[in-house]
Amino acid sequence: SRWFFALPDGMREPRTWADVQCIGEDVRSGRLSLGRVGEALAACDLLWMNGENFIRPGALKGRLLLVLAYLASEVYGKRCVLTNVSLDLSDPELATIARHVLPRLAEVHVRETVSLAAHAAIIGGVAPQLYPDPGWAAQPRPPEQWAALARLAGHFSAWPDVAEGFDPSE
Repeated sequence: SRWFFALPDGMREPRTWADVQCIGEDVRSGRLSLGRVGEALAACDLLWMNGENFIRPGALKGRLLLVLAYLASEVYGKRCVLTNVSLDLSDPELATIARHVLPRLAEVHVRETVSLAAHAAIIGGVAPQLYPDPGWAAQPRPPEQWAALARLAGHFSAWPDVAEGFDPSE
């Protein structure tokens, strides 16, 4: 998953659908190497990606998820499933990328009904499947219990997010 937090060497930032297409052409022609990721894509039968709520404005990971899905399906000819994803398509360029990439995938699984509605409104076509994330249905603990729970090991400081010195009671 570290691939999704920084651009691979030589890859342009995928800000637009045209950028995604150029990245695809660069990989197809050999001008851009994906290294071990490209080797894994060439060798696999299916790419199954955990979206983890990242297709939203301002998140490079979400755009790179869409790029990888596009590369898997269009450049490498692999079936691709994007699961456990929330879609915030309020950014017009991100919505355009999603409109072109998501229909190419074998399956899309969204976490909640807001994403289901966003897909229907912006992308249309075959609706993604709704697989609710238990976190969306969980009832929060009362505020007086929250600080003790938040101090549990790994609750805030877990790669790639580091929160050393954070005191949740403040």
